[in-house]
Amino acid sequence: MNVNERVDELERQLRLAKLERRKGAQAPRDEPGGVLYWTVGCAVRKARISKGISQQELADLVEMRRTSIVNIEGGRQRLPITTLYDIADALGVQATTLLPRNEDV
Repeated sequence: MNVNERVDELERQLRLAKLERRKGAQAPRDEPGGVLYWTVGCAVRKARISKGISQQELADLVEMRRTSIVNIEGGRQRLPITTLYDIADALGVQATTLLPRNEDV
């Protein structure tokens, strides 16, 4: 399984897990701005996996805890714009590649 197939599989698993969670609780995407943070989190996860680094490695690069990276990727933690730029730098991408289009949120 190549990296893109693995990313697609992880995103599919995430969607299924979120659907299961929605049955019993309010998902972060249902909160104001939730879709934005969930979409950014998915983009961070996809970029991280495509670079072949772990959540812990990314956390070390941006001087955060691994649990913060987990929560950012899951759309549960709202990140300041400066943190978005730090993450983008650590992943070697432009910050704009981690942001969704206006019409998608």
